[in-house]
Amino acid sequence: MIGMDNEIILFHWNILEIRDDMAIFVGLRHRLDRDVSEPNEVLLNYSFRQSTPIKLFDEQLGHGITYSGRRYQCIGEPSDPHNLIRIAVGILFVSVH
Repeated sequence: MIGMDNEIILFHWNILEIRDDMAIFVGLRHRLDRDVSEPNEVLLNYSFRQSTPIKLFDEQLGHGITYSGRRYQCIGEPSDPHNLIRIAVGILFVSVH
């Protein structure tokens, strides 16, 4: 069983391939310190998360582990309903020329 203190649960997530041999989890994690119930502000309940490189991923169960030892539970299918993941990835991984 995955230890809860070491597990990151991603509700909206994707796998971002950095290179041919390296990929990371990117997604939204529920913030337990917030409980915003206003429909227009509900996204404030989430924060963006990126992982270290993925070591193993069971696509059927949504369980993954990174080389750092962190365990991830990816809920549902890959998704980005509000383009928040795409925006965060664009900001974090923009190439400066």
